[in-house]
Amino acid sequence: MVVHRGCGVARVARGRVELVVELDIDHAVMALGHLSSVRGALGHRTHFRSRAGGRAGGRWPRVVVAARAVALRVQGELAGVMIPSDVVVAVESIEWTHERVRTALDGLTDVQVTQPSRLPRWTRGHVLAHLANLGEAAARQLQNAYIDAPVVPFYDGGMEGRDAAIEADAGLSAAEHVARVEAALDRVEGLLDLLDEAALARRTGFRDRTAAALVLAWWRETSIHLTDLDLGVEHTMWGAALREHLVGYLSARVPDGLRLDLEPTDVDEPRYLGDGVTVKVTGAASDIVAWLAGRTPLEPLHATTDGAATPLPELGPWP
Repeated sequence: MVVHRGCGVARVARGRVELVVELDIDHAVMALGHLSSVRGALGHRTHFRSRAGGRAGGRWPRVVVAARAVALRVQGELAGVMIPSDVVVAVESIEWTHERVRTALDGLTDVQVTQPSRLPRWTRGHVLAHLANLGEAAARQLQNAYIDAPVVPFYDGGMEGRDAAIEADAGLSAAEHVARVEAALDRVEGLLDLLDEAALARRTGFRDRTAAALVLAWWRETSIHLTDLDLGVEHTMWGAALREHLVGYLSARVPDGLRLDLEPTDVDEPRYLGDGVTVKVTGAASDIVAWLAGRTPLEPLHATTDGAATPLPELGPWP
């Protein structure tokens, strides 16, 4: 079976037929007030979204009443609410990455779902199940942060529950996977519209980290797993901001006693990580970051110590 964007399942997913987030009347009023102030401050790219999914000034039908408040920054300030700059950059990139995911899934077949992904022992169905389940879990945490609800576990059943759910959902049809992933993307997008500085600072069930940290994690996960699907999107799509963020986050993988001098040959983005015996790694910037992320570079990387060739060092576990 082939899933096309125009077919019933994909059209339902794209139509956003249910509210992304259910708000009580107080939170709905607060969201509308925030929308109004941001619309006045920005003057563009903000739009209302109808519950019925009808177009109301947006680029496509939406189902949550919100503004893309977090996605833009006006001289470092959005309607009087300061949003961390890394989160602003992340949200802008997330929106773009979501569209790349939707495009990659257009035309997905049942056969493709069962084929291997770029991750060991995982089919594309496993990656898609993980993305959908991760999106649902992230959305629950972001919604709780927005309404200041008590912290709940990130995954029901912890990591064992996570792994079991991925195995259970991996065998779904292409249509079911597309619908679930797109619904998760829509819900996360809707919640990102609403988060302000206070909500972003609240602790979540994601490793007891803040909602801001969860937004950054979602940025990493969607960007990396999109390439893991092996559906025509490579890590060359990772922009400078994402590369910088990933290098910083993944610096924890550098073993003690080792210094990595990362010197891309295609862009001026040198990075120096760790302390100790120096290993210089050269190659394309996206390939260097892919290696740090545990992915296979498209072109070989070259490592040297004191000018002599040496194997690429073993890295520690994902942080």
